[in-house]
Amino acid sequence: DLLPSYTVEEGPGGAPIVTIKVSGTRTLPESFQLNLRDFGDDITVNGRDYASYILTSPFGELAPEEQAFRYALRCINLYGKLCVGRNQAALKFFLTTEGMPFKYETLLGLMKEQTLPALFRARLSSLMLGLYVDRDPQTSKPQILYTRTWSKV
Repeated sequence: DLLPSYTVEEGPGGAPIVTIKVSGTRTLPESFQLNLRDFGDDITVNGRDYASYILTSPFGELAPEEQAFRYALRCINLYGKLCVGRNQAALKFFLTTEGMPFKYETLLGLMKEQTLPALFRARLSSLMLGLYVDRDPQTSKPQILYTRTWSKV
């Protein structure tokens, strides 16, 4: 129950809507439902996009929804780093757990969606790299040597 769960639904016009459910903490016992479009790149704070502002601001100064967004974004970053190096346990967990909608088509569709924050899409690209691109083969192939060294002629 510590990890955020993600749901992806088709919204009006076929655009995906990502909702993140973050469980409460000791100080904030309720859970949050966040719509990632509320943190889009069209919103700027101090000349930066809203997601960058949330990641660089002191945690105590953020609103509870912003804290939950920051936590969820950092969790996706962690998921991508856990998949590096073909970690089979992490790959199996992320591909089979119901609260993690990390199917190839879903990730690709979310990465193409321009209304989602760019930081979120960048974290998804590192996750896709670990889950699908750098996944197989598990064995190395021997390289064929096409040149010969002549020691005596």
